[in-house]
Amino acid sequence: LRGFNTDGYGLENAVREAFGQGLAMRPVLIVGAGGAARAAAVQCLEEGASQLWVANRTVAKAEAIVERLGKKNAGAVSVEEAGSLIPPGTLVINATSLGLKPDDPLPIPVEDLPEQCLLFDMIYNPSETAFLAGGKARGYPVSNGLGMLVHQGVRSLEIWTGDPVDASVMRAACEAALPSG
Repeated sequence: LRGFNTDGYGLENAVREAFGQGLAMRPVLIVGAGGAARAAAVQCLEEGASQLWVANRTVAKAEAIVERLGKKNAGAVSVEEAGSLIPPGTLVINATSLGLKPDDPLPIPVEDLPEQCLLFDMIYNPSETAFLAGGKARGYPVSNGLGMLVHQGVRSLEIWTGDPVDASVMRAACEAALPSG
């Protein structure tokens, strides 16, 4: 048996597509400590992120991820202190479920983030979470997780079939299937 995880591949390609630059040589803050956050953390370090922070409400869960990574350029922080620790231009990734419901709190206070951050939310439905709306209001480039979903699907289908898959066809199908707005 062979197993694959396409989360990291999906994230890397979605970030490159949304912001014109991948994860290499970029500081990254991942908010959350579940499975998607773990996969994102591994991908960020494999792609050469200059610094990685994992923030979580329960810091021990973030510390467990960082300890497992075993890299000197990775650290765990609380959500409350994360905004004051990261430099301007950091890619901030929401890897939590906060934002799925309209009354959810923000995964991290956007007003605490430094200038020139790029905000990526793994959530794709709704297409604009409060986290992304807050970033957009501050003039930050933002992207939801639809690109990640598309590229995960592309990679999965390529693994299963051995054939190349056109991401634009898969994106069009996803956009047609999701509610607008």
